[in-house]
Amino acid sequence: MSKEGPTRLSDADISDIRPAPDQGITKLVRAIRGRGYTTMGSCEGGLGESGHPRSFPWVTVYGVGFEDDPTHQQITARLREFNQNSDVRWTNDWAAVRPEEAASNQEELRRLQASADKLADFLFDEYV
Repeated sequence: MSKEGPTRLSDADISDIRPAPDQGITKLVRAIRGRGYTTMGSCEGGLGESGHPRSFPWVTVYGVGFEDDPTHQQITARLREFNQNSDVRWTNDWAAVRPEEAASNQEELRRLQASADKLADFLFDEYV
């Protein structure tokens, strides 16, 4: 991942994203964008609520999903490192960074969202 960009995660600019990312995925969107990658969509996940088609948080990243794309390769390598010490494993399939598991209740969804925040810290802080 790129070392250029803001030095604090909170300074990563996401003001151009409309509508703004859901609260439960904002930190991960900031981390990915703050490292120079282009995001194309995100969702904090939900359990059938309107506007939340999947029961896990996700961020679509331009280039992810194409195995020969450098973005895919870089993010795959970072996710492998993160997964070594995480109780929630993350992947980058179907062109999105997302947990490998889905939630079946609110407690599980909150756990996945908390893991998204931990992943954001890992992706961002590793390069500051």
